[in-house]
Amino acid sequence: MLSLPASGPYGRIARMSGAALALRRGLSLAAVEDLRLAIDEALILLLGHGDQDGSVDLEFLLDPNAISIEFVPNFAEGPPDLSSEAVERFVELASPLLTTFDIDSDSGVVRLHKSGS
Repeated sequence: MLSLPASGPYGRIARMSGAALALRRGLSLAAVEDLRLAIDEALILLLGHGDQDGSVDLEFLLDPNAISIEFVPNFAEGPPDLSSEAVERFVELASPLLTTFDIDSDSGVVRLHKSGS
């Protein structure tokens, strides 16, 4: 678990944490780079065009040669309003990078899964 302020500059910590854990699970460097980019896109989706008052909590689930990350927005104003354009952008950019993903538009929770080499 990792709880970060809902602010863009903290995205680096999320990327570094995800990459380090993915390397430890045996993912290739190319797969790790894909995951780093997908983490960026998930944070862009949740934060929109600016910082939020609150946090983004990340839960990392590790399997042999795989990693899943759940992003849970805990914003003072409630769940983010995920516009169809923002979701479409995420799907277009992140889907080729991931094994699977899920977006709960009501809660704003985003789940990423990356496996293999």
